[in-house]
Amino acid sequence: MSKLSLMLKGSALRTAEAVVAIIAGFITLPMLLHHLGEDLYGFWVLAGSFTGLMYIFDLGFAAAVTRNVTHAISNADHTKANKVINSSLLIYTGLCAVIVLVVILVAFFYRPDLSDVISEREFQLVLILLGLTVAAEFPVKAFAGVATAHYRYDLLSTYRIALKVASTITVITLLYLGYQVIAIATVGLIFGAVGNLLFYILAKAIYSEMRLSRQYAEKKTMKELFSYSSWAFLIDVNQMIKQRIDIFFIGGFISLAAVSVYYVSVRLVEYSSQLLFKMLNIALPVLTDHTARADKVKFRDDLILFNRMNCYCAAITIGGFILLGEPILYYWMGSDFDYQTGYHILLVLLFGRMSSLAANAFNTGLLATSQHKLTAKISFFETCLSALLLGIGLPIYELGPLFAAYAISAPLLVGRLLLLPILAGKALSVERLHSLMIGSFRPLLLIPMVYLLDLSLNRDTPEITWNLAATVLAAAGIGLAFLIFDMSARERGLAKRVTPRFLIKREA
Repeated sequence: MSKLSLMLKGSALRTAEAVVAIIAGFITLPMLLHHLGEDLYGFWVLAGSFTGLMYIFDLGFAAAVTRNVTHAISNADHTKANKVINSSLLIYTGLCAVIVLVVILVAFFYRPDLSDVISEREFQLVLILLGLTVAAEFPVKAFAGVATAHYRYDLLSTYRIALKVASTITVITLLYLGYQVIAIATVGLIFGAVGNLLFYILAKAIYSEMRLSRQYAEKKTMKELFSYSSWAFLIDVNQMIKQRIDIFFIGGFISLAAVSVYYVSVRLVEYSSQLLFKMLNIALPVLTDHTARADKVKFRDDLILFNRMNCYCAAITIGGFILLGEPILYYWMGSDFDYQTGYHILLVLLFGRMSSLAANAFNTGLLATSQHKLTAKISFFETCLSALLLGIGLPIYELGPLFAAYAISAPLLVGRLLLLPILAGKALSVERLHSLMIGSFRPLLLIPMVYLLDLSLNRDTPEITWNLAATVLAAAGIGLAFLIFDMSARERGLAKRVTPRFLIKREA
C-alpha cells in the first residue's frame, strides 16, 4: 500500500476515532454532571486535571522518540532505531516509578477541605487510580515512533475505537447502577492497561526488526534524546499548563460549580480539537522524510499544503460553532444550564485553540528539523501572559469564567498567528515567506463572512428554527464557493486523486 493510501486511511480512522470519542463524551458528560452533581463533578474535573499534569514527566521524550525513530527507519538504520526504542524504554520506566511516588505522596499528605463533597479515603483512592492510569502509559511511549514511521495510524485508531466504545458502555452501566468516581477511575485504569498492552503488540507486529534488549540502551542515545527533548519538554509543559491553569484558577477563586459550567465549554473545544488534530496531524513523518532527504522544495510545498488544510478546517469549525454553538449547549445540557455564558466561553476558547491548529504545520516543520526550541519560547511567552492576565483578573476584579477564557485565548492568537509563522519561516529558511503566509491563512477569511451572516440572523432563542437552518445552508454555500475559487492547482489534483472514482464523472 502506498504512503498516500496509508495516510488517507490513517487520517480517516483517526477521524473516526475522534468522532467516537466525541460521541462518548456527549453521552457521558451530562450523565456524569447529573449523577455526581456540580460540586462532585467539579472535583472530578480538578482531580483529572491534576493527575493530567503528571504528563509533565514525559520531559518531551515522546516528540524526541517519534522524530528519531522515524528518521532512523526512513534511512533503514534499524540498529539506531532499536537504540532509541530501548534507551527511551529504560528512561520511561524510571519516570513511571517517579509518577507513582508523586501521586501517592500527594494523595496521603495533601488534605483539602472537601468534607461536603467527598471523603478523605475516596479522595485518596481517586487520585491514586487516576495517577496509576497516567503512569502505566509511560513505558509504552518508547514505541511511539514505530507506527508513525510506517504511517500505520489506521491500526492504532482501530483498537482505540474498540476500547473507547467498551469503556463508555461500562461507565454508563456503572452510573445507572449508582456507582461514582472510584468505580469510574477504576474503569479508566483497567482499559488503559489493556490499551497499553495492545499498543506494544501492534508495534512489534508493524516493525519486525524491533528488538528489546538491554544491550541497545546506551548513554549516548539517551543524551541525544535529552538534547532534543529539552525544548520539546518546555513545549509540553506550557501546553499542559495552558490547558489547566484556567480551571485551577476558577476552582481556587470562584467555586467547584463554576468549574463544572466552564468545563462543559472546554470539553466542546477539546472534542473539536481532538477531531481535527487526529484527522490532520499527520505531517511530521512527511516533513521529517523531506528533511532526511534534504529536499527543500517538497518541504515548502507540503508545509503550505498542510497549513492550508489546517486553516480550512479551523475556519469551518469556528464558523459552525458561531451558528450552532448556543443551540448545541441548549439541547445537550438542558434549559437549566447557563448556555449563554457557556456559548461565549466556547467561542473565545475556540478562537485560541483553532489558532494553534491554523499554524500547526509551522510547528511541525520546526519539530521535523529539530528547531522546536523556537516553539518552546513562543509557548512560554503565551503561558506567562495568560498567567499574568488570570492573576490580575480573577482574584482582584472577579470577572469570572469568561475572563479566564479571554486570558487563555488572547496570547494564543498573537503567538500562533503572528509570531510563530514569521519566526518559524525564517528559521526554516522558507522562500517567499510573505506569500506562503498569505496563501496559508487566506482560508481564515471565511470566519468574518460567517460572523456577519450570523449577525444578520439576529435570533433571540437558542432553539433551532427555519431561519437558523437557512442561515447554516447559506454559510455552507459561502464556504463551498470560497473553497472552489481558492484551491490551487496542486490541491485540485490531490482532491481528484483522493475522491472516490464513482464520484468522478467518466470521460466520454
